[in-house]
Amino acid sequence: MIVGKGSMSFRSFSVIGPDAGKDPEEIIQGLENYAFDGFAGEEGRARGWISIDHLLDIEFSREKNVRGSYVVFGLRVDTRRVPPAIYKAHCVLELKATQEALGVAKVPLTERRDIRRRIKEQLLNETTPASKAFGVVWHTRNRRLYVMSTSRAVLNDVADLFDRSWELSLEERNPATIGLEAARHHDVADAFRDLMPTAFYAEPSQA
Repeated sequence: MIVGKGSMSFRSFSVIGPDAGKDPEEIIQGLENYAFDGFAGEEGRARGWISIDHLLDIEFSREKNVRGSYVVFGLRVDTRRVPPAIYKAHCVLELKATQEALGVAKVPLTERRDIRRRIKEQLLNETTPASKAFGVVWHTRNRRLYVMSTSRAVLNDVADLFDRSWELSLEERNPATIGLEAARHHDVADAFRDLMPTAFYAEPSQA
């Protein structure tokens, strides 16, 4: 399963928005609208929601993904790159063969561009994407989201896709935000206005 057992690293977020209290059916619809659908013939990065069983699982339902106040699903991220050294070597071989076939000292610019384009397309078709999946747990009642990753790129993917799927934003929870949240809960948030950063190094000399 994408959301497994045992110890794991994660980041937590507050779900922000005027309509942050989404019901399960709205969440399922958003997952289906932005489910992972692969690449469109180019290299780079592709991402999308998946369900909980495996990388190819894009079947979502209340029975499968909803656990009381929690909705569990995953983010799949695929990266596909043509190795630059392999691409360059293929281009050198193809250009040399074309040069000999045409009997010219240098292959014309338009022909060189066409050769490079054809080689890139061929190598892309032969390149298997590297796939990774990250568990996501949404506590709808408390408006909290937990992402099973500490990678900034993955967290940015989640935040962007979350906004597209439900028009909601994410605010990362850290010691400062959690402390402020607790202070507000106890009606002592004004004390935070007097806090000053602590410098752990000497100020540079003005001399």
